[in-house]
Amino acid sequence: MDPAHQTDPSFLPVQGGDRFRWIRLIGQGSHGEVWLAEDRSQDGHVAVKVFCGNDALRERSQNEDLGIPTLSHPHLVRVFEVVECEQSTLLVMEHVSGKTLQNWLRRGRLAVDLATELTVQIAQGLNHIHDRGILHCDVKPANILVAKGPLAKLTDFGCAERWSPGTEATPHSNVVGTRPYLSPEQISGQAIDPRADLYSLGVIFYEMLTGQRPFQGTDEEIQEQILTQAPPAPHRLHRDIPRATSEVCLRAISKNRDHRYESARDLAQALESSRTRSGFMGLWKLFSTRR
Repeated sequence: MDPAHQTDPSFLPVQGGDRFRWIRLIGQGSHGEVWLAEDRSQDGHVAVKVFCGNDALRERSQNEDLGIPTLSHPHLVRVFEVVECEQSTLLVMEHVSGKTLQNWLRRGRLAVDLATELTVQIAQGLNHIHDRGILHCDVKPANILVAKGPLAKLTDFGCAERWSPGTEATPHSNVVGTRPYLSPEQISGQAIDPRADLYSLGVIFYEMLTGQRPFQGTDEEIQEQILTQAPPAPHRLHRDIPRATSEVCLRAISKNRDHRYESARDLAQALESSRTRSGFMGLWKLFSTRR
């Protein structure tokens, strides 16, 4: 991201009329830019994702069809509304003052209790959307924001799918999502259900615990490993990881989805049961001093 682009007025979005006071660019991806802005209609700061062209059309229909702006949960980034402008679509979201989990992981593995707490929180957010018939389909560290608390929030529903209990979401003709975090059924183009999201969260949990993803290599090598190989157990890589915690993680990333937890609620409960109490009360101190 060009530093000049972050604040130079010549780069500021022209959309939104007098409603937004654009402050700075805070994120950039293949589908658009995310800006910190003052929303004069709400008298507060918001994050605004700016989409153009086909991405704008897709994002609008995705959010409206799935009812994303109606979702409200402590561990989901709130989408307030979709605003249509002349040249683009603006997705107005809650601004979370923090970093992505991806940024955290660049500095290495997390303490076991902290990794467990963040995973429990995201599992609770997933349970909320699954209960409302939505699959996220792209759970990854870059889509998890972590603020002080620690407080984890899942964001970016650009790949989300509608789902009904007792059925499975229709698979895409192309693989949708981020390959290292995709479930075997997503890789192989099968229909999916909430257990695909749980697999992705399990991969993230593994990465937080060990400092590495369960599968390494090129996209093609990772894809083959996801389908055919078992990763090393986390407790065998680091002795401070309790075996019970390691077993929960491995069950979440079982290749056979029938062997995974049935729901995000079940995963969160299993994590709570396995959580070690030593050092947990120091979570806030750890968060404050390390990050």
